[in-house]
Amino acid sequence: MVTDLYGVTSESRFLQICSPSFDPSVLEWLAAFSFGATLVVVPSTIIGGPDLAELLRTERVTHTIITCSAGDDGVRRCRQLRGPVGRW
Repeated sequence: MVTDLYGVTSESRFLQICSPSFDPSVLEWLAAFSFGATLVVVPSTIIGGPDLAELLRTERVTHTIITCSAGDDGVRRCRQLRGPVGRW
């Protein structure tokens, strides 16, 4: 179950970085909505790097499922990320 793997709770803020037309986006929705967490939708103008790191900080994102290549050192240093995703 999603909560067991990712530790999602009603206090979580889960990032939706996948396009809604991409199948993995369903996991992002289910992870957030199954437990009343907030889904933070990434604007289409942000694809990674420093802009994504800033969004993670300003929106206080606690959970995300992204590849390491989408992040930079700023994303890796976001202390609020929890679970297996926060461990690079």
